[in-house]
Amino acid sequence: MLCNDDSCTGCGTCVNICPKDCIYVQYDKNGFLMPYINDKECIRCGRCDDICPILNTVERGNYAEPVCYAGWNKDEKVRQYSTSGGIFSALAEYVFSLGGIVCGVVLDHDLRPYHTVATCMNEINKMRGSKYLQSDTKLIFRRVKEALLLNKYVLFSGCPCQVVGLYAFLRDRNKEYDRLITCEVICHGVPSTKVFSWYKTYLEEKAGSPIINVNFRSKKYGWQTVAIGLHYLNSKKETIKASNSLFFRAFYSSLIVRESCTECLYASLPRNADITIGDYWHAVVQNYSNKNRKKGISLILVNNSKAVNIISALQDKIFFEPITLQDATADNTNINSLEAINPKRNDFLREFSSSNINYMMNKYFPITFKDRISIILGRKMIYRVKYFLKLK
Repeated sequence: MLCNDDSCTGCGTCVNICPKDCIYVQYDKNGFLMPYINDKECIRCGRCDDICPILNTVERGNYAEPVCYAGWNKDEKVRQYSTSGGIFSALAEYVFSLGGIVCGVVLDHDLRPYHTVATCMNEINKMRGSKYLQSDTKLIFRRVKEALLLNKYVLFSGCPCQVVGLYAFLRDRNKEYDRLITCEVICHGVPSTKVFSWYKTYLEEKAGSPIINVNFRSKKYGWQTVAIGLHYLNSKKETIKASNSLFFRAFYSSLIVRESCTECLYASLPRNADITIGDYWHAVVQNYSNKNRKKGISLILVNNSKAVNIISALQDKIFFEPITLQDATADNTNINSLEAINPKRNDFLREFSSSNINYMMNKYFPITFKDRISIILGRKMIYRVKYFLKLK
């Protein structure tokens, strides 16, 4: 029962559908959420297999080519505290105006992400910003269904596998829910929570204080420069650029990404969510002001007619600029392609917990000539050179 471990996304659909609550998730040896069955309680009903989005592909009939926009929230404060342009916050405000609820991701006291429900904008603050770890969906799909059966509007935000997991769960009753709005992030795969905990411990020992909050996408150096912001119990604050962070470098190199992410069924067009959002990295080579590039520009994919109507309702809240699908995918390859597995992945995961940070950095990320050029020129110039070479 259940799909095999290598294919499992950890979406939690099986946990939510189980009538005996005998399926639970916990972290495996590499730090990825995996479902397990209590055989003593299992009644062999097969519902977990019947709705698993890996064993039963979810296809919603969305646009083969989405309507694409670059955009940002017109509220500068919201934009500042968002990963990109603040689109999620505008969607949340829209749903609250209709008397609905929002399901998004927050961090617990151990800085592990999980899905929960917000009922007003004051509760959205903790949901803003990307969490570069897989969230535990817990029993959130049941809460979504309860709200929909009460005829409430619901905005659900998550990774593509979590969005299709929700649709698979709701499909169990063969009912369409017009008041459900889904928003997925452009996903690069989910990194190991165990590796992040190891990295976090290193930072805490170095600072002599526990980390009480983390912003995985601090804008201290501007949106174009990926950096992690840390807040320690002793009031110390620190911002580390991704280029200097072992965690981020390992993540972007696919050394610590969940294995199933490298064969994801849902990292392609057509997308399954109503709306897809992410960073519009191609803006770096386009004619946006430096001020706008520093503040953050979102990429928005409108995947069906329902989403077209929602976007129309947000014109007063968001600045939209139509772009082509070619521009949308130019520097966001994960819209329509998979992460390649790094051949050194297993070595890294086997080795990291018994090694120190400096050793791992020197072994897996020695400074190269290309790195030195990147440091000198910066991200903006690198993108411009890449864009120029594409045109040649």
